[in-house]
Amino acid sequence: MSYRMTDIIKTKCIAMVILFLSGALLPYSGFAGESNPHRHHGVGARLSYANFSTATISDVDLDMVCDDTIFPEINYTYVLHKHFFLELSASYIKTDVDLEFEDQSGNIGEFTQIPVILIVNYTNKINLTDIFFNAGIGAGYYFNDFDYKKRDGDQDFFGLNMQINDVDNCLGFIGVLGFEYFINQKYSINLDMKVTFYKPDFDLIYADGSKDSSGAGINTIMLGFGFKYNF
Repeated sequence: MSYRMTDIIKTKCIAMVILFLSGALLPYSGFAGESNPHRHHGVGARLSYANFSTATISDVDLDMVCDDTIFPEINYTYVLHKHFFLELSASYIKTDVDLEFEDQSGNIGEFTQIPVILIVNYTNKINLTDIFFNAGIGAGYYFNDFDYKKRDGDQDFFGLNMQINDVDNCLGFIGVLGFEYFINQKYSINLDMKVTFYKPDFDLIYADGSKDSSGAGINTIMLGFGFKYNF
């Protein structure tokens, strides 16, 4: 079993544990608490681990594989109601990209992304604790860039003679489940799992210089741990 397959299985197992805990604890949540029992605003930072799905490039029989990566995020939250709050976040993600065809593969460059995302969260306090369960959906705008200068792999792999260029910015959608623990009136920590989907379009340049417009739909599972200051 490849290292990448092992990482995918580990990530999905962790995601399943979070989903199980979310479902198991939801019946015990009460309505006594607010989404933030002390403050209406919050600013925070989060460190997340991203696992990308294998994406098939449109109109070409090639798979695009993004390496798993760890990335930073900053966020701002605003409480709308005792059971609803908004979260606005921005992240900086950078990952290597491989092209694969059957048993051949090669690295063709580096994908950089800055997602700016707005999420509407439902929240509920777990009885007799300072822990809140959160679930939300949202959308965002993804600023994308691709650097194809780094190239290595099977020398006879035809995919290495292609270039991905002019990657468009795009819209994306996101779902989130998580927990937040209030240490005191000002500080809290959080753990969450996000699932995102987006499809950037780009130009695919062949060895003879010809060019096609293409794209690839990408699903990402992100597991994050964060810290927040509330005021």
